Amino acid sequence: MALIEDIQTAIGELSVTFPGSSITVEESGDGSAWVRLEPVPTGKAFTPSTTWLLFQIPYNYPDADIYPHFVTPNLKRADGALLGEGLHQPVGAGPGGAIQATQVSRRTNQLDAGTHTAAGKALKVLQWLEER
Repeated sequence: MALIEDIQTAIGELSVTFPGSSITVEESGDGSAWVRLEPVPTGKAFTPSTTWLLFQIPYNYPDADIYPHFVTPNLKRADGALLGEGLHQPVGAGPGGAIQATQVSRRTNQLDAGTHTAAGKALKVLQWLEER
């Protein structure tokens, strides 16, 4: 099954929003797609200072949240403290859960399909990391 038009549009928006990142797309066979952006910043509180960001854009996008997001499995706090709430490791991510990762749990509870975008959600996740 080919990617639906809304997901193709979302991938185009991601390339504009993250011009310094490469974008890898893997179709899931159900109209959805796994997307990997690399590199993206992790924020001052974490090491390494950059990572990849992996997430699935669901077949029913934009009517469904893009959740969860995943980053490198070796994410650590620069000060040596525990990662804290909203970050879980190690977890399996990507198609079939084959990629080791750190899960970043930032669900959108009040989803507005008219304004919700994959690029906007990725920016919110990265901003959340920056503010830790």
